[in-house]
Amino acid sequence: SSREFIKLTIPEGYTCRQIFALLEENRICTALDAAAYAANGELKEYWFLDGVARGDKYCLEGYLAPDTYTFYLNDDPERVLHKFLSAFDYRFTDRMRSDFETMKKRYAQQLSNNGYTEEYINANPLTLHKVVIIASLIEKETANDNESYIISSVIYNRLTDPGKNPFLNI
Repeated sequence: SSREFIKLTIPEGYTCRQIFALLEENRICTALDAAAYAANGELKEYWFLDGVARGDKYCLEGYLAPDTYTFYLNDDPERVLHKFLSAFDYRFTDRMRSDFETMKKRYAQQLSNNGYTEEYINANPLTLHKVVIIASLIEKETANDNESYIISSVIYNRLTDPGKNPFLNI
């Protein structure tokens, strides 16, 4: 028996909440089921989710990439979310992984240069989850592509400056 399928485009900038609603509107799976699986479903095989605190229905924010996907109607939310996460994994190239490793080293070095202890640096590494959050901040603050480097620099400088780091003293 053949199943009906649908092509669905996820627009750039959509949040998890908007994506889950879109899935429901298009009869792929309910927003409630998608959110429940995002929060508590089995997703251990995705290396890039290391450091993502699960349990929140929107914890996959930034990992459900905009694109056009093909889904079955009335699909299993597990299969739907795995399709999104597999697409993220596929797009995260070896070059990007290498750049991320370089970025982690530079971040740690900048923390060290600004007087943070080795203990603090080791306990607070730059994770891909933090980079995804920062990337979304940059995207929201940027009016055009020319500004993204400047905004990125401001954010990373604040994160590594003891006087301006918003995560200190929390």
